[in-house]
Amino acid sequence: MAERDLSQRQLALGTGVSQQTINNYLRGVTKLPGAEELLALSRYFGVPMEYFVSDGEKTGPETSKKSASKSPPPVSAVEVRRSAERLRRQAEQLRGEADRLDQLGGGG
Repeated sequence: MAERDLSQRQLALGTGVSQQTINNYLRGVTKLPGAEELLALSRYFGVPMEYFVSDGEKTGPETSKKSASKSPPPVSAVEVRRSAERLRRQAEQLRGEADRLDQLGGGG
């Protein structure tokens, strides 16, 4: 997050993982993300899921030629549906926020 200057909210919107869940990971309240959250985070940052759970040296996309040359893992229809539903909810939230800002006169 720091390398990309991301807030918890921005990461939450980009991954579909709730801001509270991200906050819990960062504070150590929740030790290990679930499979869906790991998948969303790894895809968002372009790193393997192991990046978030390994005890060894963490390698990002710029240092891991091996992971960069691999094609992404296949995605199941269930994952696609879940992602689509998450994106639909996020779009609704953003539309609601835009409407609220318009009502406050900040619609620019």
